[in-house]
Amino acid sequence: MGKATVYRSFPSKGHLMAAVAIERLEWMADLAHAALADEDAAHAVERVFADILEHQAGDLAVAGSLAAADELPEVESAAATLTAAFDALIARGRLEGALRDDASHEEIALLMGGAARMLREQGERDPDVWRRYGKLVAAALRA
Repeated sequence: MGKATVYRSFPSKGHLMAAVAIERLEWMADLAHAALADEDAAHAVERVFADILEHQAGDLAVAGSLAAADELPEVESAAATLTAAFDALIARGRLEGALRDDASHEEIALLMGGAARMLREQGERDPDVWRRYGKLVAAALRA
């Protein structure tokens, strides 16, 4: 795709980054919603976190752009949908006694974001390493 095509499709670089961020946020929300069907809440949480981080290993630039693209209302809406999906997953995990009572989506964002940031800074590209950190985050939130 040429630059002209990109500029015709997006009014600014921020809008392009927002479109990418929205796609990723919606994918994560869909993943969390699908995990609600898993019979084992602890397994569902671990799988979601591991899948999210593993996916980011394949696109370090996108992983870094998610935090920087939250200025547009469309991004805020997608982020709110993701928060609601994580809240539902957390509530289910708490109800089943699989997650700590004090676990929150803010803590998930901090732990996942911190792991992603450090792995990006280290230039880590091995999806298995990223997946391992997703499992570690899930383990930190277990009851």
